[in-house]
Amino acid sequence: MFIEITSLLIISTIAFILTFILVPITKKIGTKFGIVDSLNERKVKKIKLVRIGGLAIFLGYFLSILGFVFSQYILRFLIIDYRELLFLVGFSLFFFLIGIFDDILSLSPLKRLLFSFVLAYFAWNFGINLNNIDISFLNLGLKNIIFPNYLSLILTLIWLVGVTNAINWIDGLDGLASGCTGIMSSTFGIIAIHNNAYEYALISFALAGSSFAFLNSNFKPAKILMGDGGAYFIGFTLAFLSLIVSKNNQDILDFRVPLLTLFYPLLDMLRVIIIRLMKKNPLIYPDSNHLHHILIKNNFSETSTVLILYGITISSSCLLLFSIF
Repeated sequence: MFIEITSLLIISTIAFILTFILVPITKKIGTKFGIVDSLNERKVKKIKLVRIGGLAIFLGYFLSILGFVFSQYILRFLIIDYRELLFLVGFSLFFFLIGIFDDILSLSPLKRLLFSFVLAYFAWNFGINLNNIDISFLNLGLKNIIFPNYLSLILTLIWLVGVTNAINWIDGLDGLASGCTGIMSSTFGIIAIHNNAYEYALISFALAGSSFAFLNSNFKPAKILMGDGGAYFIGFTLAFLSLIVSKNNQDILDFRVPLLTLFYPLLDMLRVIIIRLMKKNPLIYPDSNHLHHILIKNNFSETSTVLILYGITISSSCLLLFSIF
């Protein structure tokens, strides 16, 4: 256990340092090639910033994990299955590419959605799925629900793509998505340690380290934005972690874990979708009905709004940890 915990602390620290170093480099690249955020009436921010900060987050995360796998192979200390780890990192890479191409080339929402569903299908084939859910905590007289294969596929695709976009949707204020990501991924890491799933803990704490490092340059006043590259990468990584970290050794998913850890982005997404359906607006096009917009409209400052939403995320995560431990 000591070796495992020490390794996780080291990987999180390395991810933090690498991302911290890479942020100004990424900013220079974005400035040189004019990859900056567009302005419109929906956005709170009124100045243009480099929008490829996700590159620094992903590289800090990826290089720290790659370095760990290489060290494990050279030094021959086996605490993780590096093949599964690299498969999972690979899926995150492809989602990052969808986002970064959108940052650079401005892909249509429909194309991004299509690519996301295709990749989510491959993830389902790999074993990242919703197929057996423990709902005993609801006290409905049912212990768990087992889904047939076709329904497992449908629900998994909706979950993976939905959570990915939910993270993208909350990336509307300085430091909001990056700070919440650090909190949520740390929570998944703690759950993974509790379940002795060190591959998933490694991913969780590497993501936490990169996210907190990026927050240093992304909190108000932000110097750089994560863009869709960062949001898609983070969103999908949290989406698959929410499924695989939640499962016990019998492959039964404790639904409290994803529900409470991702409570804020899920609540925001559900609320926005209901409003769009009621107004008969397209589901995939942006509006100003997110929780952070509502708080701003009610005269909360941007910083206060972010701190309130941090508080909601921390509270739901603590509720989860208290209920498990």
